[in-house]
Parts: sequence; C-alpha cells; structure tokens
Amino acid sequence: MLATTMARMLTFYEKQRTAFFEISGATLFAKRVEMAGEFIDRNKATIQWTEGLIGSLVRNQSHTFATQSIRIGHYRPFCRHAA
Repeated sequence: MLATTMARMLTFYEKQRTAFFEISGATLFAKRVEMAGEFIDRNKATIQWTEGLIGSLVRNQSHTFATQSIRIGHYRPFCRHAA
C-alpha cells in the first residue's frame, strides 16, 4: 500500500512539475515561486504540498522512489517502562 501511494504521489508531482515548467520557462526564480503557489493543484487526496516540495517544483527537481528502501518498523508510543 505504501509503495502504491508513493508511486501515485510521485507520478502526480512529475505531471505538475513538467506542466509548471512548460508555462514558467526561463522566468526568474522569485517570480516562479509566486507562480507555483497559484499553479499547483492543492487537492490533499493526491499530494500534500510542503514548502520544501514547492521549492523542489520551482527548482525543477525530479524525485524517485525505490520500493527496496521500504523497511518494517514498530511504533509504540504508549509503552510503560519500569523505572
């Protein structure tokens, strides 16, 4: 499930990145930051746009995901420890 969600999110990001650079082209960086805020699709069901991710979009950085990097972990926030 995690791999599917990440793949879907990265596919959406790449579509947004390529479409954004088709319209922004060689625009100055500061102007691209403004344009990105207006351009991106903020539907939280597809992607959660953070400042860092918007910065990556503005800098035209692509991202990849490797399924072999997934690890199983435990999260136990309510464990009692003997003192």
